[in-house]
Amino acid sequence: MDSMKLSLLRHTGNHSGTRTLSLISLLSLGLMLGACQPSGVKPGGEGYTTEQVVSERAENLINRARQSGSPQREHLLIEAADMLYRSNSLERAHQVFAEIDKSRLNLQMLAEYSVLGAEMAMSEDNFFTARSLLIHPALEQHYQQMPLELQQKWHQLRADLFSLLGEEQRSIAEYIALSTSLADPVSIHQVHDQLWQVLSRLPQNDLDQALQAENDRVTMGWYTLTSVSRNNPGDITQLQKSLANWRQNWAWHPAAIYPPEGLDAINRIAANLPKHLALLLPLSHDKFGAPSKTLLDGFMASYYDVLANGGTPPSIKVYDTSNGQSITATYQQAVTEGAQLVIGPLDPNLVKELNNTTVLSVPTVTLNYLPDDFDLPAQNLYQFGVTPADEAKEVAQRAWLEGHRTVVTFTPTSDLGDKVLTAFTHAWEQLGGTVLTKSRYPEGITDYKNITKQALLIDQNQQRTNELARLLGKKLVNEPLRRRQDVDMIFLHASPNDARLIKPTLDYYSASNLPVYATSWVYTGKPDPARDNDLNGIRFTAMPWALPGNITGNIKPDNALHQPLKLLFALGVDAYRIHQGVLHMQTLPSTRLPGITGTLLLDPKSQEIIREHPWAEFRQGRVRAAKIVEETDNL
Repeated sequence: MDSMKLSLLRHTGNHSGTRTLSLISLLSLGLMLGACQPSGVKPGGEGYTTEQVVSERAENLINRARQSGSPQREHLLIEAADMLYRSNSLERAHQVFAEIDKSRLNLQMLAEYSVLGAEMAMSEDNFFTARSLLIHPALEQHYQQMPLELQQKWHQLRADLFSLLGEEQRSIAEYIALSTSLADPVSIHQVHDQLWQVLSRLPQNDLDQALQAENDRVTMGWYTLTSVSRNNPGDITQLQKSLANWRQNWAWHPAAIYPPEGLDAINRIAANLPKHLALLLPLSHDKFGAPSKTLLDGFMASYYDVLANGGTPPSIKVYDTSNGQSITATYQQAVTEGAQLVIGPLDPNLVKELNNTTVLSVPTVTLNYLPDDFDLPAQNLYQFGVTPADEAKEVAQRAWLEGHRTVVTFTPTSDLGDKVLTAFTHAWEQLGGTVLTKSRYPEGITDYKNITKQALLIDQNQQRTNELARLLGKKLVNEPLRRRQDVDMIFLHASPNDARLIKPTLDYYSASNLPVYATSWVYTGKPDPARDNDLNGIRFTAMPWALPGNITGNIKPDNALHQPLKLLFALGVDAYRIHQGVLHMQTLPSTRLPGITGTLLLDPKSQEIIREHPWAEFRQGRVRAAKIVEETDNL
């Protein structure tokens, strides 16, 4: 896979490097090197390049194949296609690959064919083509008959791809199978690290169901370990005790013998936890006062939850940043009075000022982001917040993975709408997608016909129909409305009320078959099947609390709160948990922490704490976990 494209898929960010978004899974380095590097053939003489020599050898194999019968013919073609692919002759590799007669392949050749085809498809972002090759029924039934090295490569590709596509339980099964087939401790540790990342983002209800249904002891041990790791959010000392008990009960388990690095580091982190926190909030500010109090409610809810479960939370002191004192002076006062970690400020202007005017002597987790023109934050400053602009990047990634390439966007004419549109457009174009039309609408209007007709080019198509009728000299009766055919998805950022009008209008103008992807703002968080029938088919980045069973514990925003305040309450809950988690993330940037704003991880470049969301969709007026959408792309 092209290294630049892989980077974009892993981290879709804006031009200044801020607020990047990590992909669901990282493809293994070994496979990436195998897929992207030449196979090591040396030049045949002066004036020859490696690619020329490989090309000549591959063509010799192809000529021999065409003079041979099966199965020798297929064996030689697979070898030639593989050789061409490894030397970056992708177009020629595809041509040779297309000559292979799948019906003539024995099990080993079918596995070689499927692995090579999957790698080729993934190099061109045809992820569902790769998936269809790797789930061939004959391979799934008889994979143990493959040579061990080929079997391991098959497991690794399947594990990585399932993780990439959000099929966590299938990915988990493949990583476990791969781990049990390995003998080298270093390789086992690497696979366990990959496995733990997938387990860390497994939805809680899926984990609960797996714990009830699983029969395999090794798999059960992994699921039990995952459950234990989630029982004490925000309290590493309690987590230490729980993990020690697990190790005692599962001493024989591979995870106890070769623990994932993220768990192995907890004892080191626990020794350096902050015992005194400072929380910087604009409690008396005209604009930010009420929001900051909601955030404080969430923060303290998390604090008291730890206390109620036998934990020992740190001492907390709250400072009002709207009391007339500069943010620099307030920060220094907090540190002087013993703060070992600072959370805040909330006001983005103060975040900028704090970043510019003082040396941050203790770790500082802001509750908003620096402007986009900042290349790098100050040392010790970590950015954390909730904004639909982050989700817009995640939507771009998901839609791209599911095979979409051209989009029409619908976003409101507001400052937030501008930010969301900019974030989505930049992420989408970095991946290689095309934004055909950017439709803007005033929030709260009741008629979206004109906006939708313009976006879908209905008027132009109607004009062409009228011209055709004039040329034919007769009226075309009941000619259906025709929309543009060059678009394959819709991106929507809208409130529930606006979305309930926009989606039916799209359907009316012949766009009911276009997938619609949205941010979490499309859902109130409260079931309303009668009204949400108009949202059927929309896929969106859901807040974990909006999907039943997706979070551990009972802390979640009150349904009576408006959507922005729900986000701030949730931000407060996770801000408390982050005070320990940021040290874990700093030590191991691959660490994922379950939060109620999403699965949390750190981008070490921008020092942003990123949120990965579960995916949901509206079906029959109700919100359900989104199913995998398979595209029909072809190799």
